Amino acid sequence: MLAFYTPLIADETEQDKFTAIYEAYYPLMLKIAESILHDPARAEDAVQETFLYILKVLPNIGEPESPRTKALVCKSVSHAALDICRSRKREQKVVQDLPEDLPGPEDIAARLERQDRMSRLKRYILELPAEEREMLELFYFSKLKAQDIGALYHISTKTVYNRLHAITNKLQQRMKGDEQIG
Repeated sequence: MLAFYTPLIADETEQDKFTAIYEAYYPLMLKIAESILHDPARAEDAVQETFLYILKVLPNIGEPESPRTKALVCKSVSHAALDICRSRKREQKVVQDLPEDLPGPEDIAARLERQDRMSRLKRYILELPAEEREMLELFYFSKLKAQDIGALYHISTKTVYNRLHAITNKLQQRMKGDEQIG
């Protein structure tokens, strides 16, 4: 991984300093990160983030073997690991807050299909002649009895049922016609 970083450094002296830091502290940094994260892959991520930080502050670093450099490296990798740990906790909280019955792709597709069918049905109902639309609304949405609807229109209860049946058949035919086209 060292080969990834060195081309990013223009000055050869700085490249040597970075190489010395990398070789001296990489195992220690990995051990610190693993002790915090308990996950080798995430620990490696923390170490890599720390080396990217070291690249930024490299001109301000003195001798690679100095206690100050060691403290900087250890403190930086600890911070990077803790940041990853906090990030993981936020991710876990988001996952925990998700509803257990989260719909899958099939459920979403079925729901969208139902919504599409419902919007087409509503459009077809609105396109009906006013009397037919009113009769549907009174019977299905206002829950008025067929007898009462018959009294409003001065027709028999049997005629109300026949008309409702004819209207729903008309709507079903339009819906089927759409499905055959699509």
